[in-house]
Amino acid sequence: DTYYERTTSDEAPDVESGPENPFAELTQSQLAEVNQQAARLDEAFEVGTALSRASFSQLLARRVADGESILDATLEIKESVQQFPDTIQPIAEIDPFAQYQTTVRGTIDVLWEPRGQGQYQVGLISDETNDPVKITIWRNSGDKPLLKEGDIVEVNRCQVNAYQRDGSWETTLAVDAECEIHHIEHGDGDAPRSGRQTDTPNAPAWDTESDTHAWISEVDMEKAVKVTLDD
Repeated sequence: DTYYERTTSDEAPDVESGPENPFAELTQSQLAEVNQQAARLDEAFEVGTALSRASFSQLLARRVADGESILDATLEIKESVQQFPDTIQPIAEIDPFAQYQTTVRGTIDVLWEPRGQGQYQVGLISDETNDPVKITIWRNSGDKPLLKEGDIVEVNRCQVNAYQRDGSWETTLAVDAECEIHHIEHGDGDAPRSGRQTDTPNAPAWDTESDTHAWISEVDMEKAVKVTLDD
């Protein structure tokens, strides 16, 4: 019963603008502030982005050289980088109408029996922001690891969507073929899911427990009985 809507925003916000060498246009006090805030951004995004401290310094310097305050520049860059698909984003800061993909790291709080067609697993995931969101693994998403309640996972490049409940829009995450799930810690809770063909693999024909082997044995027995009666 969930309605998924693909957002139309750019996947990777443009965070570079301004003069080619912005550092030459800053005062000593501005340079000190830029380096200080760049260090804080580098620490905040230590995991989940390829941007270095030098990159953050350059991005900040360009904005400050254009006339922005160091505080505004820092907040704008932080918000932009958080929307990069490969950056681990706090769940509470996901905007389903401003981004198409995200990466989150959190705990699978609860899972329930899927009710929607094509759903493999459905539940809630939360992080340190204590703001759980719905997560859905689709059956056509490929060979994804089975989730259990209590698992701590990183969900990379999942789709960001929105669904309406009780008259208000809520964020939901969808695991498709492009998304990857990595276990950080394994939980020991329940793992409800809809049936997949791979969940109950068919035994090979030569296996004595297989349906094919049983059918062949039955046919052979009928042939043996028929030969005996004819004789």
